Amino acid sequence: MNSKTTLTIRRPDDWHVHLRDGEVLKSVVNFTAAHFGRAIVMPNLVPPVTTAKQAVAYRERILAAVEGHRFTPLMTCYLTDDTDKTDLIAGFRDGIFTAVKLYPAHATTNSAHGVTDLDKVRPVLEAMAEAGMRLLVHGEVPKPEIDVFDREKVFIDTILLPLLDKVPALKIVMEHVTTLHGVAVVRAHRSRLGATITPHGTPAALSASIALSRRCGALARGSSVEARRLSSEVTETKTCTRLSRASGASRSRSRSTKAFLVMIVNGCRCSPSTSMIERVMR
Repeated sequence: MNSKTTLTIRRPDDWHVHLRDGEVLKSVVNFTAAHFGRAIVMPNLVPPVTTAKQAVAYRERILAAVEGHRFTPLMTCYLTDDTDKTDLIAGFRDGIFTAVKLYPAHATTNSAHGVTDLDKVRPVLEAMAEAGMRLLVHGEVPKPEIDVFDREKVFIDTILLPLLDKVPALKIVMEHVTTLHGVAVVRAHRSRLGATITPHGTPAALSASIALSRRCGALARGSSVEARRLSSEVTETKTCTRLSRASGASRSRSRSTKAFLVMIVNGCRCSPSTSMIERVMR
């Protein structure tokens, strides 16, 4: 007689999601709401979500776009040099804000209003620590002289670690950690430092993205030979396995590289799919 075992898990949460706004919000939110009970919603809109009033309005727009799903958006505040700590902490205590997001100015999408100097927001960070409010950080130093693969490490060494010393009660989450160094630092400070991981944020994905972009340029020039040569260069990256080694994952370098190479060889029309991510994460 065959026996069947059923495993029931709790409805998961998404700890890092960009829902954007307007028509984009309406088109994407239900993909998250259909599978997750809650989600930490990023605040880098145009304009950014910087006050409790704006967060309430954004949450209402999100919920209005959800269709037939049980879903709770957890709102975050976009930290700026001029953040009002009174409004921020009141929003946290009233259940409006779940956390604060730190974007270094000009580091990523819609980050022009980000923090230019942590000393300018030190009083806000100290108030957050006292209230038990978490800081989510985009860990990158966006300087052109720093290689893109080294920007997280430079952020950790020059900004994050000093911050842990300056505000010892503050609990921090490193968003989309990508390097061996980043994982090691999280492990070393696990009592007050956590991290999220996004597959598309790993060095392997970035390498594939760069190679794909270069191949598209070659195709535009009509050189299929050059396109294939550029595609093969992704196999030479030395960073593909940094994250897998750091986390103890068993996937091989050749397997992860091959999965991304498939995406590249398919040409400019393709995009990473769920099956692609599954192959990379095996």
